[in-house]
Amino acid sequence: WVPSRGCLPLSLSLSLLQPSIAYGVHTATTLAPILGSFWLSGSGGYGKLTVAERAKLTALYLPYLVVPLLLALRMALSPEPFGKNKTKKG
Repeated sequence: WVPSRGCLPLSLSLSLLQPSIAYGVHTATTLAPILGSFWLSGSGGYGKLTVAERAKLTALYLPYLVVPLLLALRMALSPEPFGKNKTKKG
């Protein structure tokens, strides 16, 4: 059984909200300096890489920046990030 959107109990969805935001923001802020070091380094270290190699590394790391950042944004900005609660009333 695979849970579909909106099937999480309210207590579980609230307990996943803050860790999801923390994970997304932490991952994005960790990868920003890594990507910056590829492009802003001088002659030492990553400075020996060609522009094509830097672009390949950036393309490799970019999903690890974008996906967690989108997760954090969805959790922070959506009033119901896991969908509407489908519990029956009455």
